[in-house]
Amino acid sequence: MTTCTNDGEEYDVEWRIVGIFISYAISVITAYAAVNLAEHFRTTMSSGTLKEKLSALFLMAAALGFGAIWSMHFVGMMAMEAFHPDGTRVAIRYHIVKTMLSAIYCFVCVFAGLWISCYDRFFISENSAEQLYTDVLQREWSLKTMKRSKNQMKCIAIFKDLQHLFVGGCITAVGVCLMHYEGMRAMEFKMKMELDTAIVVVSAVIAVTAACAAFWIIFRLLVWYRNETLRLGTLPPVISRRRLERAPPANHTSLFIR
Repeated sequence: MTTCTNDGEEYDVEWRIVGIFISYAISVITAYAAVNLAEHFRTTMSSGTLKEKLSALFLMAAALGFGAIWSMHFVGMMAMEAFHPDGTRVAIRYHIVKTMLSAIYCFVCVFAGLWISCYDRFFISENSAEQLYTDVLQREWSLKTMKRSKNQMKCIAIFKDLQHLFVGGCITAVGVCLMHYEGMRAMEFKMKMELDTAIVVVSAVIAVTAACAAFWIIFRLLVWYRNETLRLGTLPPVISRRRLERAPPANHTSLFIR
């Protein structure tokens, strides 16, 4: 329970655990679906028609934008309850147009971010990891040299030319921020909401960092581990999924109700 003030009066704010759990479960399931759709999207990018590419991208953007981000955020907001000083509950309603706008902002920006990120050179390449290994083997280097070069090539492969992922992540982060604060504007109740500028900036930085990291894992790291001799099972998808889940919740902390 937290306490906020409005015109000198103190209000108690509670968060229903069940609602928070449901919002997180939605984010887990839909983010995991988005990660798994990425491989289908990658296959479509290399051999599909424009219609097939857009359809695959739409499914991935819907799972990530509507599911893992917007639905989690909206259900999380509904888990909040505020009480007057006399113990009566503060009535909270949601403006339908603003709520729908928050979902549209999120989906459009996620769609655009994914579209840009999918042109990452490593993601659209068919045999990037195998080709790196082949180049090393053809040189007939010693085992020690080969292992060292393999690690160097791995670093180059997963860290070089990240501009598509950075731009895509930034656009997606813009969508997350727009979705979050438009969703806050959609809340109608007899309390005044004020935003702390410093924390708003921090939330934006968190959103950019989380979105870029998630796209790097999906479009670069998972592609590498898919072709790695030493596989890590489901670890990379789990890491990516959880990274995706952290952008909206972290952004959620930016609102001060006073």
